[in-house]
Amino acid sequence: KTFRPLPWDQRRMLCHQFSNSKGSDRGFGDALTIGMGTHANSEDDALTLDSDSTGFHDRAKTSKTLLEQIEDMELDAETKMETCDLVTFYFTQHLLRKLEAPKKVQENNEENKADSDSTEKIAVEFVERYGAYLELYRCLVKAGEVEADKVCGVLLSMAKKDKIHQAAMKEISKANVLLLYDPTMLSALLKRLSGIRKETREEYRSALMTLCVSAFPDIRPWQVKKACLTEFIEDEDVSQRSEERKSFDYDELYYEYLSQLLHPTEGHEMARHDPKQVEEWARRSALDVSDPTSSMHRRQNFYKVASTASSDHRMYHRDLVLLMNLSMEIEEYDLALDLANEIVQDTKYSLNSQIVSNTLDHVRKIAQFSLKPESTNPESIDIPTLQRILRLFHVIETKPDLSRTISIDVSDELYKLLLSQRTTGDKTTVSSEAEPSKKESAFIDLLVQKAVPRDVLQMLLQWTSTHPSPCCSMPIIHQTLLRGAKVGVHTELSGSLLRIRQARLRSVTNSWAGDTLCLDKHEKSAISKEGGIWNRMYNGTAVVDK
Repeated sequence: KTFRPLPWDQRRMLCHQFSNSKGSDRGFGDALTIGMGTHANSEDDALTLDSDSTGFHDRAKTSKTLLEQIEDMELDAETKMETCDLVTFYFTQHLLRKLEAPKKVQENNEENKADSDSTEKIAVEFVERYGAYLELYRCLVKAGEVEADKVCGVLLSMAKKDKIHQAAMKEISKANVLLLYDPTMLSALLKRLSGIRKETREEYRSALMTLCVSAFPDIRPWQVKKACLTEFIEDEDVSQRSEERKSFDYDELYYEYLSQLLHPTEGHEMARHDPKQVEEWARRSALDVSDPTSSMHRRQNFYKVASTASSDHRMYHRDLVLLMNLSMEIEEYDLALDLANEIVQDTKYSLNSQIVSNTLDHVRKIAQFSLKPESTNPESIDIPTLQRILRLFHVIETKPDLSRTISIDVSDELYKLLLSQRTTGDKTTVSSEAEPSKKESAFIDLLVQKAVPRDVLQMLLQWTSTHPSPCCSMPIIHQTLLRGAKVGVHTELSGSLLRIRQARLRSVTNSWAGDTLCLDKHEKSAISKEGGIWNRMYNGTAVVDK
C-alpha cells in the first residue's frame, strides 16, 4: 500500500536497466545504407536525448539536478533491476498469457470474447499504472504473440518516454539509411509501421516491409496487415496527398510482405510452418487475382504449396483439404485430383469420414465436368482425367482405412455417370428406351478398357434392365469378360493358374524351338500371326470344332 509506482515520464531513471536487457546489446552504429527516407511531421523526431548507452547527449544538460540525484539514490541498481524484471515477468507471463486461452478456442462465442476484452482491459490498466517498470521489448513481443492490439497501442504510447525508443526513432528516420533489425528498435519500427498509409514514397514503404520481414517473429503478420489494410482519418494538413495514397494498392503491399515472409529459401521457416499464415497466403494467391499482371505470379505461389510437382512444397505446412477446396474454386481439376489422391493415401485424413465424403463429392464433380454433358460430341470426353478418377474410385473402395470410414459402390457411381449422359446438348431428357448415343458408347468403351471388370459387369446389369436391345450389350459383356480373364491371369493368386501359365510357357517354347523347324514358311507365318493355340485361347479367338 505504501508503494508508489513511478509515472511514465520518470522512466529515464530506469533506462540503464533496459539498455542492458535482452536484445539491447547492439548499437545503431552497425547500420548499412539504402534509402529509408525521413518521415514527415513526426513529433518524436524533435525529442532531445540523454542516454550514455545510445551515444546521444543533450548539450543543454551537463550535470544532473539535485532532484535527479535524490531519485537515483532512492533505489540502488540491483533493486531497480529486480523490480523491473519482476514487473515485466508478471505482466508477460501472467496477464498477457491469459489472453492466449481465448485465442486458441475455436468457437468465437460472445462469452470468450467478453473474457478476452476484460483481460485486455486489465492489462492496459496495468501498463498505465506500472508502465515505467516494464521492459518494452519483451512486452511488445508477448503482446504481438497473443494479438493484444490495445496493449500494443498503450505500450507504444508509453514508448515516447523511453530514451532508447527515441534514439531508434531518430535512427530509422535518417535519410539514406537502412538498419539491420535490432530488437532495440522494435517499438520504433512498430510506430513507423502504424503510419505507413500516410507515407507517399514507394521506396520507403518497400524498405519498411523488408525490415518487418527481418523482424519476424517480433513483428507479427497481423500487425502488418492492420497497418496496411486499416483506413486512417485524413489530416487537413496532408489532404493534398490523399489522392496519391488512395491510388496505391496496400493490399498488394501486404501480399508482397507475405510472399517475402514465406519465401521457400529467403523467408522464415517458422512462418512457413504456421497454418494460419500459409492458409492466408494460399487463399490470396489462389483467389485474389483480379489484377491480370499479378495473377500468374500469385498462382505460381499457390502451386508452390499445393502441387507435389513443385520442389518447394515440402517446406510448407500443407492443409490438403483447404488446398483441394481452393483448387476446386479456381477449377484446377488436375491439381484437385492430385490432392484428393494424397488425402485418401494419408491415414490422418482417411480416418475422418467428413473429409473423405467431401473429397468424394469433389471427385464426382470433376467426373461430371470431364464428361462435358453440354456436348454430344464423343471426342469432348476428357479421357485422361476419367482414367484417373476410375483409379481413385477403386482406391477408395478397396483401401481398408477408407472402407471403415465410408462405403462406396463403384458400379453405382459408374451407372450414375452413364445416366448423366442421357441428355442432349440442349439439356432435354432422352428416353431410356432410346438407342445409346455415340457419346454413351464412347464412355462405355472407356469403362470396358479401364475400369475394374467386376464393376463394369454390375453397371451393365443395371443398364441392360432398361435398355431396349440387349443384343447391343453382348459385345460389351464379351470384351469385359475377356479383360477380366486377362487381369485374373496376371493378378490373381492361384496355384492352378500358375501351373497353367508354366505349361503354356513350356508348350510355346517347345513349339517354337522344335516343331516349327519342319514347317514351311507359310505355316510359320500363320503361327507367328496367330501366336499358337494357347495365345488364341488366351485372347478368346480359338475355334473348337464340335
